[in-house]
Amino acid sequence: MSSTADLLRPEAYGGHRPTSVRLVETHISRVFLLEREVFKIKRPVDLGFLDFRTIEQREAACHAEVALNARLAPDVYIGVVPVRLDRDGRASLCADGPLVDWAVHMRRLPDDERADALLAQGKLDGGAIDDIAGYLARFHAEAKTDDRVSAFGSVEAIACNIEENFAQTRSVIEGYVPDEAAEIVRWQTTFLRGHAPLFAKRAATGRVRDGHGDLRLEHVYLEGRSEPTIIDCIEFNDRFRFADVCADVAFLSMDLEAHGRVDLAERLLAHYARETNDYDLYALVDFYESYRAFVRAKIAAFLAADPSVDEWTRTRSAAEARQHFLLALAADRRSLL
Repeated sequence: MSSTADLLRPEAYGGHRPTSVRLVETHISRVFLLEREVFKIKRPVDLGFLDFRTIEQREAACHAEVALNARLAPDVYIGVVPVRLDRDGRASLCADGPLVDWAVHMRRLPDDERADALLAQGKLDGGAIDDIAGYLARFHAEAKTDDRVSAFGSVEAIACNIEENFAQTRSVIEGYVPDEAAEIVRWQTTFLRGHAPLFAKRAATGRVRDGHGDLRLEHVYLEGRSEPTIIDCIEFNDRFRFADVCADVAFLSMDLEAHGRVDLAERLLAHYARETNDYDLYALVDFYESYRAFVRAKIAAFLAADPSVDEWTRTRSAAEARQHFLLALAADRRSLL
C-alpha cells in the first residue's frame, strides 16, 4: 500500500494517538503496532490461495478475521475500521475523506506473554504446554464439523493442498534445499497415498473440524491469563482451516521442534491425545508436521523474494525458509530412540 508511511505517523490515529508506531510486515498484511492497539491492513496481493487485490475482497477478509478469531481470542478483536484520506491526501484512521482501505482493529497483547517469547526466556514449561493442549482439545470438541467440512480431510483434498505447495515453490525450492527437494515431494505424496484408509476414517468419525489453520507459538499468549488466548487463525481460505485436528496440533508441535524443543512437542501431543482420546493422531502427525513445515517454508520464501519489504525481513525469511524446508524432510527421518 502506497500510504504505508502515512500510517506510521502517530497523528494518523486521532483519539488513539500513540507516542510511536511500529510496522511489522507479513506476506499478506501490514501490521501497525501502537502501545495498546493494533491495526492490520491486508496487502493487495494475489498469491493463488488468496486474492486481496480489490478493496471489497480486503474488507470481506477483515470482517471474516474478526468473526473467526472471536472463538479463541474473544476479547482481542475489536472490529473493522475504514482507512480514509485526510485533507492533505494522507491515509488516516481518523479522517473523513475518500475510502482507500480497511483495517482490523485489535487490542494489543503484551509481547512478553507470547509463547515464543516465553520459550526464549525459559518460561514455557510443561504445565503451560498442558494448558495449551487442553484448550485446543476443548476448542476442537466444539468446532464445527459437517459433511462439507469433513470433505477437506479426504486424500483428494489434502493432495490438492500439497500439490499446490509443490507447484508454488517449484521455481525457488532448489535454491534452499538443492539436494533434498525431490525427496520431500516424494515422501509427502507417498505417505498420503499409502495411508488413505486412515485419512478417510478420521474424516468419517468427526476428526476434521473448522479449526485454526495457523497455530504457531507467536499466535499463542499465556502468562497472567486463566486460559490461553490464540490469535490470527486463517480467514482467507476455508480449505486451510477445515482440516484434521491433528493438522492443527501438528503445526504447533512442528513449531516447538523448530525452536529446538522436541520434548515440549511430544508433551503437547501426548496431553492432547489423552484429553481427546485420539491416539490415532500419532500415525499421521509426522505427515502433518512435514506439511506444516513446508507451508511455513513456502510463506517465508515468498517474503524473502518480495522487493517491497525491508532487507532485514527478506534475509530473516530466507533463513526461515531453508530451516523449514529441511524440517519438512526431517519428518521422514525420525530417530528410533
